[in-house]
Amino acid sequence: MKALKNLSNKYNLAIISSTSSSYIKNYLENKNIIKDFSDVLGAELFISKTGRIRKLLEKYNISPQDVVYITDTLGDILEAKNCGIKSIAVTWGLDDRKTLGKGDPKVIVDDPRKLISAIGNALVS
Repeated sequence: MKALKNLSNKYNLAIISSTSSSYIKNYLENKNIIKDFSDVLGAELFISKTGRIRKLLEKYNISPQDVVYITDTLGDILEAKNCGIKSIAVTWGLDDRKTLGKGDPKVIVDDPRKLISAIGNALVS
């Protein structure tokens, strides 16, 4: 949780998911980390994650070059790419390394401890 706190102190964090936002918010509240996220956009908003991504870009008036999308699925990598956003793929989720690599993410991270440095590197390159 310390890493999450460090990230939320430095970056604006949001969750974009195919799960209901109320379910996610409940989970975050139970873990006492909801305050670390500026937004939770779930399945009830737009059909695709592309629409949810664009909504956040517009809401915060952020350029796609200033955003990195962290995901465990090839589909998310492709949707981020459709919005001009770099992605970081993580291997401790749904898709395996080989599948994630098909989307050409900025980097594939195998160790959660390396995620913070991967975010910084993705944003500056």
